[in-house]
Amino acid sequence: MKIPRRQFIATSATSALALTVSVSRATTAVNSKTEVEKRFDPWIEVNQGALNENVDTLSRLAGNRSVFAVVKNNSYGLGLETAPSLIENHPKVEGFGVVKSDECYKLIKAGIKKPVMLLALPDNDTVEFDLIRQGIQLCVFTPDIQSRLESISKKLQRKIKVHAYVDTGMNRVGMPYFKAKEWLAGLAGSPSIDVVST
Repeated sequence: MKIPRRQFIATSATSALALTVSVSRATTAVNSKTEVEKRFDPWIEVNQGALNENVDTLSRLAGNRSVFAVVKNNSYGLGLETAPSLIENHPKVEGFGVVKSDECYKLIKAGIKKPVMLLALPDNDTVEFDLIRQGIQLCVFTPDIQSRLESISKKLQRKIKVHAYVDTGMNRVGMPYFKAKEWLAGLAGSPSIDVVST
């Protein structure tokens, strides 16, 4: 069946107007006080005892070793400052790992005293220097890192603690394993650098 052009346009305009009115009425209904009262805001309850039990379990499974708690991305929804503050005093928590420079600054501002490790590259050279100056431990994996750290160490007049990333095959991040031996030897042999872990 053929519909004349004018009739098609008129029908389409009427349908669009009806849809707009329908959406407008639906919005009004949702925004009415009765509907709002029926809804509630979601919340998360963070249990300190459960977090401490998680630390105990991880430590036990790792041969009673210390744990570096990764709290990146808002502590996976538990609150960037909340989760670390609840477990910082646990004797098996060695420190905290994050992936963004601003997360480092937030943990410093929140008063976290245990070491903070940046698991990714700093935003830029200026931020890198400032993070090191404030005691943030970097995860390193680039070929030029030794010379950069030695320069920063000279300015700060102290050794710089780092964690060396070695890519063992995932190809996500890290110095490729077949280049790692010489690279690690250089880092470990530098009087300016303290390789805390790999």
